[in-house]
Amino acid sequence: MLNIYETTNYSQFYFFDTNRPIQPDKLISSIKNKNMLSTHPIIVTTINNKLYVVDGQNRLTAAKELKTPIYYVIDNSLKESDIYICQVQKNWSLENYLHYYRNKITDYELIALMIERSKLNIYLILKLCNRERSMYEKFRNGTFRITRDISNIETTLDYLLELQDTLIPIIGKDRFVKVNCKEAILQLIERKNYSQKEFIRKIKLDPKVAEVAFSYRSTPDIFERIRDTIYNEGKGVNSKNRID
Repeated sequence: MLNIYETTNYSQFYFFDTNRPIQPDKLISSIKNKNMLSTHPIIVTTINNKLYVVDGQNRLTAAKELKTPIYYVIDNSLKESDIYICQVQKNWSLENYLHYYRNKITDYELIALMIERSKLNIYLILKLCNRERSMYEKFRNGTFRITRDISNIETTLDYLLELQDTLIPIIGKDRFVKVNCKEAILQLIERKNYSQKEFIRKIKLDPKVAEVAFSYRSTPDIFERIRDTIYNEGKGVNSKNRID
């Protein structure tokens, strides 16, 4: 059984750069209300005679801020790659895994750059890059790979950014940034026969129709409306340029 130690020497601990961002504010409030740090010791491991935090960097940061003792156990069987396994206080989000892997695996770095450029939700970016059912599981364990053509993904993101400039003056920024809105647009862009120039032309032709189409809440409803009342408007059933 591991021994539990108590200390206020916070400077003896080091953080891994690959761990998720430190956000101790909520924890500070919780500790002020009821301090239970003694029952939830942080986990550290020894590397080159230094104590590195594997789990508990927010607890450590909060304890330091409050000048209250931190409790810790030393488990030298652990290493940096065990960080996401040992998170006992709060499960990692996909963003946390992205932060962990981006400097280790090229595909994750590319995904991070796509998100930074497009401001898209990570779930939408992953769908653009890989359509496997197990993609989220693979993303978490570090085996996710971009299986779709990078140039096509970049073109799709370029289209989305161009549509942003067209649509925000019509439907407003708050509506455009919603995940359902962007997902519906992405579904349209990826359909066979899609023409960016044609879609923008139709939007500008009757902005009120676009405003109504994007007022719906669900992705399927928005997609159906922008396809039928904007893109396919005026196109015959047998038209080669029609989107199904």
